[in-house]
Amino acid sequence: MSRKDVAGLREQVEKLERRTRRRATPPVAVPISTFAPRPFEPRRPIGVVIGPCRGGFTASFLDANLSTSGETEAEALDNLKDLLLMAYEDFEQSDDSALGPAMLKQKSVLFDVIQRKP
Repeated sequence: MSRKDVAGLREQVEKLERRTRRRATPPVAVPISTFAPRPFEPRRPIGVVIGPCRGGFTASFLDANLSTSGETEAEALDNLKDLLLMAYEDFEQSDDSALGPAMLKQKSVLFDVIQRKP
């Protein structure tokens, strides 16, 4: 086996080790306690789950069945905050009669945990 072959095998092993370490990272629960500087606030800490995924991380608010991703945990969390507020604002404008059961539940959950600042 040549040095070039050994170097190629070493590189493949290192790639596999990096992937394994990334996948071995367990999901973590993180509370959202602010939407600053936006004019919204949580009524109570909002529990979300952040975990690794291909090429980055996902952040999920399971109660409302909403999820986003980002290259870092912080980016995934920021993207989820944006998604929660966009959904909240859309629901403020929506007519409940046009929403199905799943969307009504999602609206109810979001209105239960988020409010506009007074």
